[in-house]
Amino acid sequence: MQRLQNTYQSNKITAHEKGFLLSSETELLLDSKENIDAAFLQQLANKCAPILHFHSDEEHKIVSVEWYLKKILLRADKKQSLNRFNLLNAPFSTNNNYHLKQFATGFLKNSKAHGAKPKCYVNIKDVDLCSIDIQYWFLFSGKSGSTANIKWLLEGITGHMGKLNLDPIGCQGGHWERITVRVSKDNFLPTQVFLPNSKGGEWHAFDKMEKEALQPLVFVSKNNHFLYASKGLKLIEFLKFRVFSSALEFSLFDECAEGQQLNLNASIEIISSDFIDKSKGIAPDWLFYQGNWGNPNPNYLNVSKIHDIIKEAFGSNFSFLLGSSVLEKLSTFLIQYYSKDCKCKAQGPQQKKCWQGEELA
Repeated sequence: MQRLQNTYQSNKITAHEKGFLLSSETELLLDSKENIDAAFLQQLANKCAPILHFHSDEEHKIVSVEWYLKKILLRADKKQSLNRFNLLNAPFSTNNNYHLKQFATGFLKNSKAHGAKPKCYVNIKDVDLCSIDIQYWFLFSGKSGSTANIKWLLEGITGHMGKLNLDPIGCQGGHWERITVRVSKDNFLPTQVFLPNSKGGEWHAFDKMEKEALQPLVFVSKNNHFLYASKGLKLIEFLKFRVFSSALEFSLFDECAEGQQLNLNASIEIISSDFIDKSKGIAPDWLFYQGNWGNPNPNYLNVSKIHDIIKEAFGSNFSFLLGSSVLEKLSTFLIQYYSKDCKCKAQGPQQKKCWQGEELA
């Protein structure tokens, strides 16, 4: 950590010119080897925290773990009876294998999380000699169902365009998302931002993004809560079917727009860091929970229910387009896509490969 201290001192002017101003109290702490890590990294995490923009049609449901665990119902035995359990006091540690059954599925699915204050949980990784990765994790209490776009073409001419409400497809309980900001060790300024999205995620050059000082602006997609560097429609998947002399186009989009804004720097808690002595025990017990924070296998993801949802979504006017071949292909796609999505989102932060490995969706 002496290298971090020396590097900071030699680049202080550069950082100040870029707007990264440390408090006088923090600068005094830089002289102490015992305190430099926690104090400096906490302020670095605050200064580089993303600012989230939610779609104007959607209210954010980011909550604190404490609020979520007080509200949620847990499956506590093989009979799947529902019981309340205080996970905040659960005896988790890195040295035991104790864990609970998965979370119940019907609670908080579409709640608005009234009274819940948002919180951001940070994991700081020592990537290499050049970079530090700051992972900003946040917990959603739920997400709403998905929508799809359809276009019916008659001999190449659009006969109909519209949206389909695929509810409850896409509905989930608690799930985690994260944004990773890569910071240079030369000047402690952000260089890249990783945003997981429906295409697997991608790194963005920080100087090419919209930002406020050192904080990147990130757009949260409506319904799916994927993350993008710009607003607008993001194509997830496009399917086209021949139906007699016409064609049916079916597509899924992520939709991003400016709406409610949430600045994550106001509620940051560092829960893990490669630069802080692990013996100090900053990691909360819930981080070691090995179960699911949401339902990884919702009951609507089976063939018969998917068939019913698709038929209802298309309505009687377009039911004739849904021959057995079209219906099967659509059902297969939706089951595969959302099964993967639910399983991934149900995992806790430390369960995901990106916690210590490469950044992946």
